[in-house]
Amino acid sequence: MNKTTPYILALIGGFLFSSLFYEKEPGLNVLLLALYTTATLVWLKGERPLPVFLLSAYLYSALGCFIQPSPPAVLVHVLSLVVLAGGSATGRASLYTQGLTGALNLPLGMLLGQAEGFRNPSDTPAKPAGPIGRIFGGILISFVLLWVFGGLYAEANPVFEDLLGRIDLSFLSLGWFWLTVVGFLLYLNLLRPFDPQRILQADAHFPDTLRSPAQPFTPQQEDALERENLWGRMALGSLSVLLLLYLVLDYIYLAQGSVGTPALQSQAVHQGVYALIFSLFLAMGVLLVFFRGRLNFYTKAGPLRRLAYLWLGLNTLLLMNTAIKNALYIYHSGLTFKRLGVFVFLALVGVGLATTFFKLRDTRSLFYLLRKNALSLFAILVGVWTLPWTSWITTYNLSYVSSPDLEYLQELPLQNAPRLLRYAAENPHLPEPVKQELQERNQKFQAEMQERTWQEWTLDNLQNP
Repeated sequence: MNKTTPYILALIGGFLFSSLFYEKEPGLNVLLLALYTTATLVWLKGERPLPVFLLSAYLYSALGCFIQPSPPAVLVHVLSLVVLAGGSATGRASLYTQGLTGALNLPLGMLLGQAEGFRNPSDTPAKPAGPIGRIFGGILISFVLLWVFGGLYAEANPVFEDLLGRIDLSFLSLGWFWLTVVGFLLYLNLLRPFDPQRILQADAHFPDTLRSPAQPFTPQQEDALERENLWGRMALGSLSVLLLLYLVLDYIYLAQGSVGTPALQSQAVHQGVYALIFSLFLAMGVLLVFFRGRLNFYTKAGPLRRLAYLWLGLNTLLLMNTAIKNALYIYHSGLTFKRLGVFVFLALVGVGLATTFFKLRDTRSLFYLLRKNALSLFAILVGVWTLPWTSWITTYNLSYVSSPDLEYLQELPLQNAPRLLRYAAENPHLPEPVKQELQERNQKFQAEMQERTWQEWTLDNLQNP
C-alpha cells in the first residue's frame, strides 16, 4: 500500500464528512458515511484483523439513524465509532480498552503518534513522501496560509480588501471548510492510529481469574480470614432476610391488586427500581469486598459463598418483580420512553447479576466484571437505542391502550404524525380541537420532509414520498 493512500482516503473522507453533514440533520448521510468508513477500514486493514462485532454494531447503529434518527440513536452511533476506532487499532482487547483507545485516537491520534515518535525515535529513517504527498501538502499549506494572511491584509488595507472583494468566493464557506478539516483529521487518525501498546500491556497485566496463593496461609492470615468470613455471613445473612421480607410483602401487595391506578403503578415501579439499584450496588460492593482475594481460597468460606448465591437469587427475584410491575404499568397506561428505559436498565442489571455469579463460581477478578459488563452495556445500548421507538411506542399505545395519552404522543418526534392522523380518522368521537392539532402536526411533518435535502433523507421519505 502506498504511504500516501491513507492521506488521500482521509481527504476524501473529509470532503464527504462536510458535504454530507454541513448544516444537515442526521439521516441518509449517516449511513452513507458509515459505508465509506467501513470500506476504507476493510481496504486498509493490516496485521490486526478488524473486529467484526464492532464493525457490525457500527453499521447497525448507522442503519438505525437512517430508519428513524433520534438523539439516543445518534449518540450510540458516535459511541460505536469511538469503540470501532479503538478496536481497529488494538485488535483483540477488552471493550473498555478499545473505548479508551478510540476516545484518545480519534481526536488526538496524530499528536500522540508524533509524541511517541519523539520519545522513542526509530533507528530506521522515515521514507520520503512521494510526489503526490508533496504536492498535496504544499497545496494544503499554501491554501490555509493564503486564506489567513489574505484576511489579515484585507483588514489592514481597504484597496486590498476591494481587490479581494472582486473575487467571487461565495461558493466557499468557512464553516464548510473547517468541517472538512475536522473530517480529514478524524479519518487520518482513524486510518493511521497511534500504537496503543502501553494501554494493551497494562490491560493484559490484569487477569480475568484470581490466582490461588502459592503458600499456605499463615496463622495471622487465617485469623484475618476467619474474621472476614464471620462478618460476611452476618452481613449477607441479615441483608438476605431484609430483601426476602421486602419481596414477600411486595408480592402480597401485587396479589391484592392494589396497583390499579396509574399513580400507584408509577410509584410501585419507581420504588422497585430504587430498591433494585440500592440492593444491586450493595450486593456488588459487599461481594467484591469479601471475595476480593484470599477469601475465595479459604476452605471454611463455604457457608458464606452459599449466602452470596442466595442473595444473588433474591436480587434476581427482585428484578423479575420490578419487570412485572413495569409490564403491568405499560399494560394499563401505555408505553413511554421512561418505561422502556426501566426494561433496558433491568436487562443491564440482569447481566450484572449473571457476571457476579460467574465471578463467585469461577473465582474471577474485578477486571473480569469490568470487561464483561462493558461489552454487555455496549451491546444493549447499540441493540436497543437504534430501534425506531417513536413509531413503535405510538403504534402500541394506539392499538392496545383503551385511552391512549395523545398529549404524550404529540410530544414525541414528528415521525408519528401520519399514524396519529390515521387514528383520528378511525375515531370520529375525538374532539375537533384534537383533530385539528393532529392535522396541523401532520402538515408540519410533511413540510419538514419536503425541506429535507437528500443527505437528510430517512425511511420516512421513502414511505411518504
